[in-house]
Amino acid sequence: MQLSTLIILFGIFQGVLFGSALILRSHGNRSANRLFGLLQISFGLSIVHTVLVGEGYYLQIPHLLFINSAFVFLFGPLLFFYVKRLSTVRFHWKPIHLLHLAPFILYLLALSPVLLKSASEKIAIVENWAQAGWFIDRVASPLFAIHIFVYMYLTNRLLNAHMENVKGNFSSIEYISLRWIKNTIRGVVAVFLMLTVFFGLLNVGQEYFVYEYGNLLLGLSVSSFLLTSTFLSWRQPDIFVGREEPVMARRYENSQLSTERAGSISRQLIKVMEAEKPFLDSNLKIQSLAEMTGVPAWQLSQVINEQFNQNFYDFVNAYRIKTAQESLLNPRFDHYSILAIAMDCGFNSKSAFNTAFKKFSGQTPSEFRQSKAA
Repeated sequence: MQLSTLIILFGIFQGVLFGSALILRSHGNRSANRLFGLLQISFGLSIVHTVLVGEGYYLQIPHLLFINSAFVFLFGPLLFFYVKRLSTVRFHWKPIHLLHLAPFILYLLALSPVLLKSASEKIAIVENWAQAGWFIDRVASPLFAIHIFVYMYLTNRLLNAHMENVKGNFSSIEYISLRWIKNTIRGVVAVFLMLTVFFGLLNVGQEYFVYEYGNLLLGLSVSSFLLTSTFLSWRQPDIFVGREEPVMARRYENSQLSTERAGSISRQLIKVMEAEKPFLDSNLKIQSLAEMTGVPAWQLSQVINEQFNQNFYDFVNAYRIKTAQESLLNPRFDHYSILAIAMDCGFNSKSAFNTAFKKFSGQTPSEFRQSKAA
């Protein structure tokens, strides 16, 4: 058995094992875990055909041929609804959501004449692929690409809306921003671009290169993708489940908040921020800040957006960075590490602190400290 086949088999095993573990997991967002678990299993099973044909196993088990390609039409919907389930406060399944399975079902129906063929007929298709495999090569493959790219686009839009939402509600977002899913999207797109190139090479007679090197690259890509995405999904905490309705993504055109009232709220907000320093709490949320100021959360959000031209996340971090700069300039804190100062100022991680510091000061914390010493 070739090394590339072993790696692909490992990828299939990973997909089924990790996917099953997520489906059976009793902690966290169980509905979201099941969706991502099904995605992992689908991803693993979708490359079974490569092993069957590459090692000649299709001669013994020909009825496993072709069915794997249908799983590709599940990638997009499963990832989309995984994000939807995580980023929506009270998500409910609706009958209309079943329409997302239509491409999967229609593809199975279109493929059914092939799936219902005898074992010998299926073997003949593989051995005469140039003439008999036209449906998958010329019809299905472009549809796979279009379908997956459409869903990756829709999922990316959903992630952008979610990022805006969490920045309007939370002051620390590194564990709830779902940034890792954007990397998952890039991984899925990269694998599909690789498969597109491989199909093109097969059609121009480059079978040797594909089977010698292509399968190795495919196996390594799928295995690393499944391992990384499973680890990150396992760490993903709930975001809005069990919480109050978020206040961001609200339009203010119909707001009755007067200019005088907005000015009064902004002054009260500044007073609380400077006197009580709530920004030092790394878990500060707009709901808790609203309670401290005695202002409804949606009005506080509107004031921060319109009076300060910031979202809640940036508004709070601006105070944290100002405090951090004061500490870095203060000789009493010379023995403090940058991480210690970051934690004291309300940040949960050094990476989040560095990013915010660079955004508001144009320098890294180390550069800022060094410039003070100079």
